[in-house]
Amino acid sequence: MTAWFSNISVRAKLALGFGAVLALTLLLAVSAWTGLASVVERIDRVGDVTELQNRLNDLRVGRLRYLMSNGDEAAAQHTLALFDAYRQHLEQISGKFKNPANVQLINDEKAQSDQYIADLRQVIAGDRDANAARDQMTGTAKQVIAQVAQVQAAAKALDGEDPARQAREQVAAFTQDQLQKVRYEVRGYTNNVNPKTEQAAFAQMDATRAQLQALQAQYPGESASLEGFASALQAYRQSVERFRDINAQVAPVRERMEDSGAAMIKANQELFNRQDAQSDADSARSQKVLIIATSLALLLGVLAAWLITGQSPPRSRKP
Repeated sequence: MTAWFSNISVRAKLALGFGAVLALTLLLAVSAWTGLASVVERIDRVGDVTELQNRLNDLRVGRLRYLMSNGDEAAAQHTLALFDAYRQHLEQISGKFKNPANVQLINDEKAQSDQYIADLRQVIAGDRDANAARDQMTGTAKQVIAQVAQVQAAAKALDGEDPARQAREQVAAFTQDQLQKVRYEVRGYTNNVNPKTEQAAFAQMDATRAQLQALQAQYPGESASLEGFASALQAYRQSVERFRDINAQVAPVRERMEDSGAAMIKANQELFNRQDAQSDADSARSQKVLIIATSLALLLGVLAAWLITGQSPPRSRKP
């Protein structure tokens, strides 16, 4: 091959040498372009996942604000809108990932978000029912207050010398005192739902009912007033029981929603970590390809220069 190369013209040697260098230069450009495109694409994927994470954080903040609002309808609709924005972005970016591990993470996050929105809607519906139960409690509490007012008015209507006045005053004082105690414990329960406040509220209502029965036995002549108070108090208790039952149904749904939200965050973070690691790997691979292509171009250039200058036939000298 050396003999063949030495027999061709200098013009052909130059053409071959520069052609080879240009070919490697083109290869270098293609390698650089491909590597750059891969890095840019990976950066775009990192941006997509970052935006998804931002929308997920907005959803978490919105849900917490809703939970603190005691079932405010405007806060509920805002939270649902935040979920729609998050899910829409998740659907938009899902087709951009081709790696099976990334696709699996996307699918896992979709499944968890499906469970999350189902639980969120159930919680919102339960909070609406709980608010309706609160309204019912307010209505029945007004009935109890009205009954207490009637007892007090009846006591004041009696003459000071009337033997029944003392008994009626005691009944009025009892109903007023028990009303305050019951409402205090129930308010503490409805404003801070937990087993301790629930137990305190129902324990107070049980204690009031027991004392009411004892007072009915002590003052049989006041049975009409006491029975009216007992009836109003029982209606109030039923509304509190309804509130309790609704919260008992919603509580496990809230816990499941928390678990789904944590799983969504975990999948999103793992997806982000994978994109970040892949971005570093793509950058390292692009640098390696560029180094190899550049080295080959330099090596071929030196080899071409040596062949052109070293293999040229010597010029003949005239005598």
